[in-house]
Amino acid sequence: MQRDSRLVATATLLLGGNIGFWLRGGAFVPIGSFCPCEEVFPRNVSTASRIAFDDQNLRRPNRVASGSADVALAPSHSSKSGVISSDRRSEETQNLDGIARSTSRFKSHSSSSDQSQIETRSEGERIRSTCKIPHNIFYTYKDDILKTKAPPLIYWNLMNTTHAYRTLWDEPNATVYMLTDEDCRVLVNGTEPRLVAHFDAEQKGMYKADICRVAALFEKGGYYFDIDMKVIQPIHLDADVSFSTVQEYVGSRKKKPANETANFFQSFLASEPRSEILRRALDYMLGHYNGTRSIGADYVGTRTLKDAFYDTSPEVRGRTKLLEEVRLGKSDLYPSLERPKGRGLCDFVVHDPEEKEAYFYSRGVGMGKFCRLE
Repeated sequence: MQRDSRLVATATLLLGGNIGFWLRGGAFVPIGSFCPCEEVFPRNVSTASRIAFDDQNLRRPNRVASGSADVALAPSHSSKSGVISSDRRSEETQNLDGIARSTSRFKSHSSSSDQSQIETRSEGERIRSTCKIPHNIFYTYKDDILKTKAPPLIYWNLMNTTHAYRTLWDEPNATVYMLTDEDCRVLVNGTEPRLVAHFDAEQKGMYKADICRVAALFEKGGYYFDIDMKVIQPIHLDADVSFSTVQEYVGSRKKKPANETANFFQSFLASEPRSEILRRALDYMLGHYNGTRSIGADYVGTRTLKDAFYDTSPEVRGRTKLLEEVRLGKSDLYPSLERPKGRGLCDFVVHDPEEKEAYFYSRGVGMGKFCRLE
């Protein structure tokens, strides 16, 4: 089967080549390839999945099977912002099959090759121990998307996010955890057992995720991303930052008192392990479900996390970083960024208002009910 140069462009962009790319400011920035993950999760979580890569998976033919016919890989088309255009995502993400594999179980103890791994680890891994927030990546969903590779747009998005942050940290072995409902239940039971019954009874997936993300980061520490949050560029947090999340769009406060602080849009959440903020958030969620704490008409996670943050003294919080969600609309804010074409809450980004840098689209087009394809 004949290869052509289009394979290189598509495979590298979709994380499938020995030289990959992540996107910043409309330009492709080359980075190194991924290596297999080796770190382990707490012993009581045996069914979590993580992303792992090897050279064989990264080398792919220039055609992939689609039904009864082969489909040639086409060159990738990027927007001015460097983000793959929404009308090509479905086609391009079909070509991700085989690029990455996920493991269904973790080892419960260190492997015998730990010493050699330590000796050959990257510069990013050598300085990792100085960071208050460990370089672990967390996603959660009812099913293991890394195993099912479905929905394909979500699968592509997780791959893209993982690629960006492993590259930023210069840590090709940074661990990725795909937490299913089963995994979340184990974590919740280990952090706040009284929440387990409420987690099981909760019918809304986003509220299950609210509980799970806080429990996971309290236990292990790291970076949590909603599965539909789309990276524009990865955010670098200084080593002494112990907590970071996002204040929700101020327009959503129109029915609240002007002096009331914005809730937290915790689609992005990073924290050190055993954070007092997260411990309070678990307590406050339990209070909500027990009927001893009122959150009004607010969403469970956004309100309880905000309250937990401000109820924790600055001295205990340590150094924190709060980003903000803003609406692009027809404003001149970040003019080089593509205005997503979708129905719903699609034109929102998460940015640093001080540094004037945008880091995420709040919701990728076609990746959820709040931002649907046109």
